[in-house]
This record gives sequence, structure tokens and C-alpha cells, in this order.
Amino acid sequence: MKILILSHAAGTPEIGPNMRTYFLGMNLIKQGHQVYIVGSGVFHKYKISPLQRNKYTAKEVEGISYHWLPTFNYTKRNYQQVLNQIDYVFKLWKFRKKWLAINPDVVIISSPPPFAIFMGIFIAKKCNAKLSYEIRDLWPEIIQELGNFSSNHPYLKLLRYTVKKIYLKADGIVSVKPGDLAYLEENYMVKGKTTYIPNGFDHKNINDEPFKHDILSSNSFKVIYTGALSNYYAIAYLLRAAEKLKETHPEIKIIVVGDGDDKETYLKIKNEKDLNNVEFMGFLPKKNMLSIIRQGDVAFLGLRDTKANRFGISTNKLYEYMYAKKPIIASYRTDYDLVEESNCGLSVEPESGEAIYQAIIALYKMPMSEREKLGVNGYEYLLKKHTFEIITKKYLKFINSI
Repeated sequence: MKILILSHAAGTPEIGPNMRTYFLGMNLIKQGHQVYIVGSGVFHKYKISPLQRNKYTAKEVEGISYHWLPTFNYTKRNYQQVLNQIDYVFKLWKFRKKWLAINPDVVIISSPPPFAIFMGIFIAKKCNAKLSYEIRDLWPEIIQELGNFSSNHPYLKLLRYTVKKIYLKADGIVSVKPGDLAYLEENYMVKGKTTYIPNGFDHKNINDEPFKHDILSSNSFKVIYTGALSNYYAIAYLLRAAEKLKETHPEIKIIVVGDGDDKETYLKIKNEKDLNNVEFMGFLPKKNMLSIIRQGDVAFLGLRDTKANRFGISTNKLYEYMYAKKPIIASYRTDYDLVEESNCGLSVEPESGEAIYQAIIALYKMPMSEREKLGVNGYEYLLKKHTFEIITKKYLKFINSI
């Protein structure tokens, strides 16, 4: 079977994050299928550009045929980013003969953003292929809530028009969050079959290299966060907890690994509050993440308190923490809490420095054997339900059903 995946953020281990399609593609190839992934050549989370001489670039990665398109190069995440998203669709059209020549059996649109659906409909019709749409985040709902936009904002209107078209045209809809599908049934007209296929962890193709740093080798009790430094991940509340920890438990250190739009804001808070118990290590390669997490005592995941979160949490760092066998402090609100379900840590109120502080203290005072048991619980849950072997089998079963 030939499977064409249109994913604006087509990440790889070399260029950066958003690698669900990469892991899915690798595992589909192991099952004997051909996989083609078409991504934007410009995306703000890429660490290096996949484009050669800023032109259309094709490259094979682990057997996957990647195609990166020379999309609009934006420097600010405003209207420029929207132009980049729309330009991705235009470039898909410009190179349409390449996708038609593949003659895929299945076309998968992996959002966000959702605009590639228009080309997905075109390709599927021309090639008599089945069309599947994958929801990683509910757009426009999450955009409206995080950005506090009016429902009449032109961008939101365009998004709403687009997703309505998707739900009416797709043969199948996959969501990485268990509660999304009920929301769709209540709020949209949906034509095709729907299913929940969660995010996961590729435990058989791990790039795991040791990483050393003085603060990681210290005798302090270490709380680790790895990932994007953006508004959605609510690091400001972790810093509020650090402010109180500085006075009551200076032996506890907060270690933040990652980069993002809000990094300078957080550094300013650290300096103004003189948070000498907080260490920002900046961006570090993916290959070092497991080593860093393992050297901590507790892993932290915080999210803004959005309505969309109640449908489930799909962030990849959660699975990385589980694989590293670390107890997790989960500061979010959801009806589908993997941390609670797997008994691998403590779930606390979102957007609350005090709640995070109390969770850190509780784990700090907990016997090491109990913390280790929480970590093992998460690891065993991950291997039982969230490996990409399992996810790929579910995907193939769903594709065959449509």
C-alpha cells in the first residue's frame, strides 16, 4: 500500500520536533508499505532547515520518502506564519504532478494547521484514494482560547470553514485525544468513520546518548522539564513554585531544558526574583533528552487550563518521561489523565504555583522506593498502550476499515 502523508510540520530527528509522522512512517515501512511525507520547508520549531539552497528538496530518511516545500520564510509568529501555512497549500498545488505520480492508496492529512485538506481532497479524488484526517489539536478551538480571539476573527473564520469541509469530506478521522471525537459529533457534521489513536513512543529506535552537566551530577533533588518554552506549557507557574522553594527547600533545583518564544520572559523572571535554584539549559539535542531526564528525580509537565485539554493530553514529553521511569508532576485539567490512570505521579491543579510546590514537596519527602515504583508504573503503562508498534497496528486496522 502506498501512503501519502501531508504534514506541515514534518519533523525528523535531524531537523526537529513533531515527529509522529516520522515514527508512524518508519513502522509502516516495516509492515511492507511505501510512505511519502510532504512537509513545509519552513517551520519555527525546526532547528536546521531541511531545504537545500532554499528549493524543493527530496530526501530519503529511514526508508521514508520526504519532500520539503520552499514555503514563505517567516520571522514572527503573526500574519507571517499564516502566510507560511497558506503558502504550503499553494506549493502542494505547484508540485501536484509529483503527488499524483505517486498514485497513493491512502492520503493522510496530519494537522495542525488543517489547510492541506484542500489538496488532500484533490489528490484522493484524482487517484481514487481514501482520505484520512488526523487531529493533533482541535483547531480553531485551541487557537481561539489561547489567543483570546473573537470568533469573528478572519483567521478563525477561515479555520472553521476548513475543518467543516474536512469533516464532511474525509473517509476517516483520527484523533490523538480520546475526547475529541465526542466533541466533533456534538458540534460538526461528520461523514466518515472516526477513531482514537493516541500519541506514543518509539521504544525500538531510540537515539539515547549520555549527557553530563555539573548541576545534573549534583546531590540536589532535581525537578526536570524538557520541551518548548511557550505560553501553553505554563512554565511561569513552575517558577512561582521555585520562588517558594528557594525559601523553604533550597536543596531542590528546577532544571529547564528547551527553547521557545517565552524563554526571555522566563529568564527575566529568574533574574528579577533571583531564582538561583532554577537552571535554564537552553536547547539540547533530542539524543540527550533521556539521559537528562534520568538524572533528575521528578519530571514536570504543566499546561494552560484550556477547555480543549479536557478531551485529553497528547504531548510527547509525557511518554518520554514515562520511558525514563520518572515520577511525573502533571499540572493540568483533563477528563483523560494518563498520569492518574497509570499511577505514575501526581496530578495537580493547573496554573497554580502553590499546587506545583506542594506536589514537589510531597515527592521530595516520599521514600525513593515509592518514587521508583511510580516511575516503573509509567514505563509499564507506556509499553502496554503507547508504543508505535501498537499505534501502527491500530492505524493499519483503521485504514483497512475505510
